[in-house]
Amino acid sequence: MTELIPNTWTLVDGNVDLVRGVVSRESGKATLTTRELQLLRFLVAREGEDVERDELLREVWGYRGRLPTTRAPDFAVRRVRGKIEVDPSNPMLLLTVRSHGYRLVPPLPSRTSAMPLPEPVVETTPVPREVDLFVGRDDLLSRLHASVAATQVTTLLGPGGVGKTRLAIHFAAQYSDEVVFCDLSEAHDRADACLAVARGLGVQVLGDEQAIVVNALRQRAPLLVILDNVEQVVKPMAQLLPSWIEATERVQFVVTSRVRLRIPGELNLLVGPLSAPAAAALFRERAEAAGATPLPAADEPRLRKVVALLDCLPLAIELAASRSRVLDLDGLADRIHQRFQILASPKRTKHNSILAILEESWFRLDPLAQQALAQLTVFPGSFTLEAAEAVIEVEGAWSVDLVEQLMDHSLVRRHEGHRFHLLAMVRDFASGFLNDEGAAERHGRYYAGWRTDGFQKLDFSKRRSHLPEAENLTVACRRAIARHDIAVATRTLFWVSHVVATQGVVQRLADLVDAMASLPIEGWLERSCLAASRGLVAHILGNRDQAAIHWQEERECCLRANEPARASAVLFRLGVLVERVDPELAKAQLERCLAEARACEAGTVEVRALYGLGDLALLQRDFDSANHWLQSALARCGPAGDPAYESVVRRSLARVGQAMGRPDEARTELERSLAIALEWGEPASAASTRVLLADILAVTGAFDDAHRAYTESARDLARFGVGPLRLARVSARHAMLYLMQRKLHEAEETAHRALHTVEGLGAPFNTGLARLVLANVSRRQGHRGDALRDGQAALALARTIRAPSLLGETLLLLAGLAAEGNEFGLAQGYLDEAAGLIERLHNGAYPSRVSAVEAECAYWRGDTEQVERSMRQAWSQLNPHRVDARLELERVNQLIQG
Repeated sequence: MTELIPNTWTLVDGNVDLVRGVVSRESGKATLTTRELQLLRFLVAREGEDVERDELLREVWGYRGRLPTTRAPDFAVRRVRGKIEVDPSNPMLLLTVRSHGYRLVPPLPSRTSAMPLPEPVVETTPVPREVDLFVGRDDLLSRLHASVAATQVTTLLGPGGVGKTRLAIHFAAQYSDEVVFCDLSEAHDRADACLAVARGLGVQVLGDEQAIVVNALRQRAPLLVILDNVEQVVKPMAQLLPSWIEATERVQFVVTSRVRLRIPGELNLLVGPLSAPAAAALFRERAEAAGATPLPAADEPRLRKVVALLDCLPLAIELAASRSRVLDLDGLADRIHQRFQILASPKRTKHNSILAILEESWFRLDPLAQQALAQLTVFPGSFTLEAAEAVIEVEGAWSVDLVEQLMDHSLVRRHEGHRFHLLAMVRDFASGFLNDEGAAERHGRYYAGWRTDGFQKLDFSKRRSHLPEAENLTVACRRAIARHDIAVATRTLFWVSHVVATQGVVQRLADLVDAMASLPIEGWLERSCLAASRGLVAHILGNRDQAAIHWQEERECCLRANEPARASAVLFRLGVLVERVDPELAKAQLERCLAEARACEAGTVEVRALYGLGDLALLQRDFDSANHWLQSALARCGPAGDPAYESVVRRSLARVGQAMGRPDEARTELERSLAIALEWGEPASAASTRVLLADILAVTGAFDDAHRAYTESARDLARFGVGPLRLARVSARHAMLYLMQRKLHEAEETAHRALHTVEGLGAPFNTGLARLVLANVSRRQGHRGDALRDGQAALALARTIRAPSLLGETLLLLAGLAAEGNEFGLAQGYLDEAAGLIERLHNGAYPSRVSAVEAECAYWRGDTEQVERSMRQAWSQLNPHRVDARLELERVNQLIQG
């Protein structure tokens, strides 16, 4: 075919060089792009013939197999017309053949003045048939039914590939009245739009197309009209639809569009990505349809990871699933950075449907909005409007207007609350157009809270606003480190530390701390920030001595920098750090912290010092003093400007009530604590309160309520992105509840889940607690070797972090195992050490637990008199409010009774 293509092709007022791609006309010269030249050469070779769009996609765009839904040929034809036609709005050379494609005709003198258009083909466009399984969208379908019943125009608004057309088709199959489907993918103006709707209605347009369409709509009512791909002709349809609505009453319109119409009476339903379960189900179904081996249920976590990397976008999932015969899930995940290659026809590596959709959406934006979108790609995750305003710098435009325009084009989406985000595919595509190096620096300065007058003050009222910002803070810090911007790096590290303290994502902070070692940090404030972060990492990983060294360094730096409030805050952390191992030192640190905080009027630090003194008194079983200090802290929360901390204080007051045998009082305080944490957006604090509430419910026998509280706590932690350490603690405590109920299988599964959650994170307490559960499960299943292995592992961790509660329970377990194995000397050693912890543990159940294990050891020795004495003592020590202790005594009693 290429041999038949001439080197030049004549125009009405010039010619085209089909070798160099140069258009020479009386008005000047223009250059064809490579794709435009390929298109024109192909049409010249087929001059005078009707060429289908699908043929163009195969022969010019190079698609093979199943063709994607793309407007690439239409846009290319429009651009070529702009370069070869005298009047592109009234083409005489490159003509549209309705319901078919295009025809290129030569500019013969006899034809140029009055070239007849192809005869119109009048046939009703059928509603496309569903050929595969429709997955998910149940809630959106219900809302669509309700919207169609309530208003005449409902717009399904969303980005390309999200499944708007498929949703409309599925809805049409359920609709009771007649349905007409109008495809506007080839429409470019008002006349095209009317013709597309007329074609859907099965009427011929001869004369006033507007009047003909209105008349047809009236005659066919009641009727549902689906207007598909309206983003092609938003402005014409925004003019036509209101007049059609006004002229008809029983005609409903469902519109699919990437761009908002903004017409009166329109109800917009945002079509977003699928939920994770629905996205995974869609991948499974499409992969099996493509001939891939069905995925086992065990692959669900990896599958969820893949679909998340694909934004849970239906089209992206379908294209990726078609690759599953060659690439397994790990292969797809590893190559997802090549998303525009992975999500392509197998024969192509550059031009594909996802890329074409993004290109079309990009070129519909005006240049100012394009600049704004490119600048927004510096956000790795969601962001607030305030953050967007700080990053966007487009001359001659207001950033709020630009964000709104991008939302209208479905390129920026509302996230949760007042946050926004870009789909990863949009971010990857638009980042290629970012030519503003300052955008990343503006992003960093915003998240650093950068000020010319020094380090940003510790403002706990802003803490909750930083919880969703973990990704932004981490990326801002990493970028600042890379460009040696010490001011931004240290300040963002400061805020990352606060997020980690709340969320427990310690590895993220540890990596940044290591990277900071390469920077020449000299300022005292910057050094204090780095020391604080190093101390936090050491503390979370269980190295208390190292944490104390780093925090002492932080305090010295704060004093040298004349920051007394921050220096006093360090004393609070140092006091809490040693409260279980050296109560006298802890008390001295906290009292000094209180005095310094009051001297420099640091109200938030004063609240923490009072709380710390109350918590220390609680550990020493001085309940009156504990109540005094905690009530004082409670009274200062409001005036100090730290009302959210009231949740933490009330949680300790609940522990006082629990220790004094007043469970109802404890439960009331916890319910107040939970309400405050939720009000102030403190998910980690809320989860900790729920866990303590669940613990109280569990030990008092309200097992169903306890299960519900543990489940809700884990749900909230996962929902708010709070780190794995807290999730693991919830799982470990939940496993203990299952163990208490003798549900060994559930206890074992939940404990393993906790271990998996903290794998590689160095979380000694949570790991030890999970190992203790597994040891108890193995013992009750008769697997003594496994029980000893897990018990010894839990003991080593408990000794390392000096956690008395974990240490005591583990010692009692190992004492029973040793006695069972006739190692009575070892058992007595464990028992003596466990008994030494009685004064330090005040949970109301421990003394009776020690006596019960003494009876258990005596049973294995055959000392019946000691068994009776120990059991009598255990029952006399039993706290009537502790169902967990009673159940344990009943277990030992059953053992003794045979």
